[in-house]
Amino acid sequence: QVSTQSTGGLSTAMALLLEHLNLSIPDEEMARRFYLEGLGGMMNPVGMVWLWCWVEVGQVGSKPGRQLHVNLGASQFHLLVEDQPQVWCGQIELWSREPLEDLANRIPGAELLEDQVAERALRCECPWGNVFLIRDPVRAGVTPTEGEHAGGSNGLVGISRLVHLVLPGTAEGIGQFWHQILGCHVVDRETGVLIEFSSGQELEFEESTEACPWNAYDTDTGRHGYHLALYLGLDKFSAAFHAAEAARLLYENPRFVGGPVEFGSALSWDDAETSGQFRVKDMVDPETGKDKGLVLELEVRSTTHACLSLIHISEPTRLLSISYAVFCLKKKKQTTIYIIISHLLKKNRLRSVI
Repeated sequence: QVSTQSTGGLSTAMALLLEHLNLSIPDEEMARRFYLEGLGGMMNPVGMVWLWCWVEVGQVGSKPGRQLHVNLGASQFHLLVEDQPQVWCGQIELWSREPLEDLANRIPGAELLEDQVAERALRCECPWGNVFLIRDPVRAGVTPTEGEHAGGSNGLVGISRLVHLVLPGTAEGIGQFWHQILGCHVVDRETGVLIEFSSGQELEFEESTEACPWNAYDTDTGRHGYHLALYLGLDKFSAAFHAAEAARLLYENPRFVGGPVEFGSALSWDDAETSGQFRVKDMVDPETGKDKGLVLELEVRSTTHACLSLIHISEPTRLLSISYAVFCLKKKKQTTIYIIISHLLKKNRLRSVI
C-alpha cells in the first residue's frame, strides 16, 4: 500500500536517481579484479567530474590508491582504499547485459539461481563479504536508466535495488523519515518499506533479526560507515533540506570539512543551494522525533550538483561555471596539494585542466 500521508509541503513525486554506493576496500588490485574483471564494471577515467592531483617535490600527477569509481550505467560504486573493508548490511542488486553464464565462469563461487525462471539471477560475493544479485534487464522486461558517466559502461548497466536489513519494528519509522523529511515515494511491504525512484531503482529496508545494530554506522564505522548518494528534483531538494534542518537532522561529515563544497556537508540553505547537496544520517521517526530506526549516511543532491553533468536525467540542470579550488595539507615535511577542477562541458568531456 502506498503511503498517502501529508508531507507538510513536500512533493510526493519520486526521487530521481540512486547514484552511488560508497564502500571502503582494503586492496585496490583485488577490487579491480572483482568489480571490473569479474562483475564487468567500467573504470571511470577521471574520478567523477573532478580531477584529483597532487604536488610533491615539484611533480604533478594523478594520485594512486585514493579511490576507484566504477561505472555501471547512470550509477557508480565509489571504492575508497582503507585498512578495513565495509560490508553492506543486506544485498546489492545489479543489472548486467552480459550472459549470466559468462559472469558465473569469471567470478569464483558465483551461483546461478535456476529455480527463479522469470527472475533468473546470479548470486555472488565480493572478497570481503558484500552480497550481489545480478539479473538480465532484457529478460526481466526492464530498461535501465539512460545516461552514463565519463568512460561509459561495460557489462554492468545499473543498480536495480539495494536491500538493507533493519531491526524488527523499525521499518515504519524509517519509511516515515523518507516520506516526511525527504519527501520520497514510500511503499509499505509486509516485511518492511520500499523507496521508489523515477529511474526504476528501489531501496528497500527489510526487517530481519540478522540486521546489524541500528547504530552500526557510529559504533563500527570501519565496517558499516558506508554511504549512499541520491538525486532529488529542485523543488523536492529545497523542501527536504528545510525539513531536515527543522528536525535538526543535518549532518556534517568531518571527513569533508575544508574540502570542495560540492562534496561537503551543507549546514545552511545558502551553502546547500550553492553546492547542490546536504547530508543526513539519523533516520528518525518524525512522529516521535527521537526513535532512530537506522543510522545511514545519505548524500542528498539536487540537479544543480556539478557531477550530474555526467549523467542524463529528465529534469534540466543549471549550468555552473568552471570552478576550482586548491587546498594545502601540511603533513610533517611534505605538502600535499589537492587541485579539484570541475567542468560542466558538452559531451561530458574535460576541455582543459588549468
